Amino acid sequence: DLHRLIRRQRQMCIRDRLEIISQGKNIRQLIEEIPQYPSIPEFRLPVPKGKDKYKLVEIITKNVKKHYPKAKISTIDGLRFSFGDRAWGLIRPSNTEPVISGRAEGKTEKELKLVRSIINQELNKVGIRQKI
Repeated sequence: DLHRLIRRQRQMCIRDRLEIISQGKNIRQLIEEIPQYPSIPEFRLPVPKGKDKYKLVEIITKNVKKHYPKAKISTIDGLRFSFGDRAWGLIRPSNTEPVISGRAEGKTEKELKLVRSIINQELNKVGIRQKI
């Protein structure tokens, strides 16, 4: 029943808030506890003239699946690939412009460098030469 589900979610939210309050920490202290990882902010790269941005992302997806079989792949709204909880990359076609966008994150600079390298290699294979 939907009402029971909503009530349960509200109860869980209240429980979580009370737990945070009971720790006696202010918002700044709580924010400082959130881990910060190396990341690549959103990039937006133009698609070469005459190329289909959706087809390019489809090709990149096939290549990543083939060359990185240990990567976990999600194809909801583009390509998201991850290596456990250590690093991930996102490549997707823009819905409104002739660009491919994305971002990436790694728990360490080394892991981020690997994901950046994969993204750059795969973009290069489909004719996007600009590096992120």
